[in-house]
Amino acid sequence: MTPFPAESAGEWFNLRSRAWTDFPDSWNPMLIREIRRMLKGRAFAITFLLLLLSCWATSFFLVMTADLSLDLVGAGRQFCSYFFVILLLPNCFVVPLSLFALAAEEHSEQTLEVLTLSTLRIGQIFSGFFWCGALHAGIYYAAVVPFICFSYLLRGVALPNILVALVVSLLFTTYMMACGMMLGACSSGPIRRTFCVLLLVGMGAIAFSVSSTMVTVLISMTSFPDMLGFALPSLVCTGSILVTILLFITGFGVQQFRLFDPLVSPYNVRLDENGNVKRFDFRFGGIQVELEQSLRREYLPDPPPPTAGSRAPS
Repeated sequence: MTPFPAESAGEWFNLRSRAWTDFPDSWNPMLIREIRRMLKGRAFAITFLLLLLSCWATSFFLVMTADLSLDLVGAGRQFCSYFFVILLLPNCFVVPLSLFALAAEEHSEQTLEVLTLSTLRIGQIFSGFFWCGALHAGIYYAAVVPFICFSYLLRGVALPNILVALVVSLLFTTYMMACGMMLGACSSGPIRRTFCVLLLVGMGAIAFSVSSTMVTVLISMTSFPDMLGFALPSLVCTGSILVTILLFITGFGVQQFRLFDPLVSPYNVRLDENGNVKRFDFRFGGIQVELEQSLRREYLPDPPPPTAGSRAPS
């Protein structure tokens, strides 16, 4: 086996380092922008700190009130249900409200016009918001899952119950994220924005009550066949309903982002290699207006109309 020459090894390391340096540039620009704003925001730091303090205080309270004669064996079911309720609180309220604020801010600051005229597509804008919310919720999951593992070590709850409960919480989290983006895309005025906030809070309360009840029932089951008999129909029914509503909400939210301004939105601007405007594409039909035709009409006008003494061309 021949070793690498010094020059080829140096070139290989330079290429690898350049690839790692340019790797973030291949991401969605909207995702990078919203992640930076989220991590620098005060609301995220306060919410994350309150979540950790709530988990720590809950575990301390449950340990102090547990029956010490049992050596905490079998108390994992109670611990796990409490931690799942704490996990569902920010995912049903904080994450969708933050996505709502991000989407509504594009309307209030009138930056959607600039984004539409850039090379970004509407799908990239919407997916940037969505993955930013997914990262936001994933940080909360990363903070609470160690406490759930601690409850599993105390016994009393099976691992399949915890996995199914995590799937249920992920379904409702995704549903609330889509609701937050859709309502944020619809809030173009102060009155509509207030109404959408109240509607989002009401939807979060319903989703939190349903998901916390399902998670508590799943964790309280001790028999695996009983849990499987309850989990499969519940997941199929809830998943089919949520996925259907999720697809409708996602399509409606993308349409709202696309139709925010009737003067700009129906057209998609294409640029040439020099950065000049080349073509306007009509998004909802096959009409294409070429600038070359308008310039040709300007510099080569139509011939004057025939006079009374001249014959009209056949």
